[in-house]
Amino acid sequence: MKSGSDLLFSPLSLLRFYLWLLGTALLLQGTISLLLILANIEPLEYLAKLLTSDRLHAAIHIGWGMAILGLLKTVNRDRFLAGLGFAFGGFYLMLGVLGAIAEYPLGMTLRWSEDLFHLVVGPVALLLSWKTLTLKGDRHYTQDSGKVFKRSGASNLK
Repeated sequence: MKSGSDLLFSPLSLLRFYLWLLGTALLLQGTISLLLILANIEPLEYLAKLLTSDRLHAAIHIGWGMAILGLLKTVNRDRFLAGLGFAFGGFYLMLGVLGAIAEYPLGMTLRWSEDLFHLVVGPVALLLSWKTLTLKGDRHYTQDSGKVFKRSGASNLK
């Protein structure tokens, strides 16, 4: 039987925490950015570095934030969460690469710091998702306690 610290630092637990953190941060950052853009308010200089000045980019952050948080709240399957991490990681890695090589990727104006952010969060999500899929068995995490229950008879992730 695994100890509590093994479960706390398992790839799935780390992926789940990472996705919660990213979903929350993206939703907040995108919402604040979009509200400031729509109100035509220039943020303070130190805040401007954390916010985006592009409507589409803000909308993408809001969409991903809502999707991640909604799915984390409703789905508790290893394979699905790994798939979510792969989808997010692949999209953000692609966005980072496009931002680094194209002037206006997908019609957006991205700063180098935003490209760097995309080039970091994407691969980390991909790595955590890959590590999660290397687990054996089908595990279900309860909403309330976070305890792990291995289902008998399951040989592969579902």
